[in-house]
Amino acid sequence: MRKTKILIMSQSKLIFSSDDSQLLVDFLIKQGANSIKLVLNPKTKKKFFAVEGTSVTGRVSTKITKLSADLRVTWVDVDGDPEAGSYMLHPQGDGGANTLDTFSRS
Repeated sequence: MRKTKILIMSQSKLIFSSDDSQLLVDFLIKQGANSIKLVLNPKTKKKFFAVEGTSVTGRVSTKITKLSADLRVTWVDVDGDPEAGSYMLHPQGDGGANTLDTFSRS
């Protein structure tokens, strides 16, 4: 069952797909990497992550202050901008979105 959550951030809707969500450790293994850095952009004051030894980077939830094994990485699309999608590092259940409806074929 595919579930999607939508989070509105500064006029852009981020669309989270639960099918693409994975634990941070599993994400690192999939990337063929051993470590990840939490980085602060000094100009924008926004956090992002960089996977060591790769060109993979992504958004970081404002709730994250340090890295831990219980964090998740999910691919997010930006509504109306198909090229702006990226990975997002977040705590389980983060996003602030309320599920309005769910349909199941069973």
